[in-house]
Amino acid sequence: MVGPVTDVLLVEDHAQLRALLAEFLQLLGCTVYAVSNGGEALERVRSKAPDLILLDLAMPVMDGRQFTVTARREQLLSDVPIVLMSASPEGPDVGFEIRANAFLSKPFTLDQLAAMVERFGRPDGQR
Repeated sequence: MVGPVTDVLLVEDHAQLRALLAEFLQLLGCTVYAVSNGGEALERVRSKAPDLILLDLAMPVMDGRQFTVTARREQLLSDVPIVLMSASPEGPDVGFEIRANAFLSKPFTLDQLAAMVERFGRPDGQR
């Protein structure tokens, strides 16, 4: 799959899903930084940009839309791919609005997630 240098920022407010996805991503060889809302994600990208962001849409504190708007305004996401994840029927429209690179409709399979990491991850560590 992907190399161990793919840094993934996982932004998901549901603790059990966050833990499951983080464990799966680690099995794929990713380094995972898992946070529960957009505010925490913003702090993370301010200190170090990941290779890929897996971003939930609906979260407390700061949702996926607010995170992306703020991070882009601060020019923190110049070339970081974002995969928006949501069960909301408006998710694909929001994904287009925030210029997400891809959209995963919840529930999704682990194979679908692996395909996104394979597609957008940085196996050579280069951007």
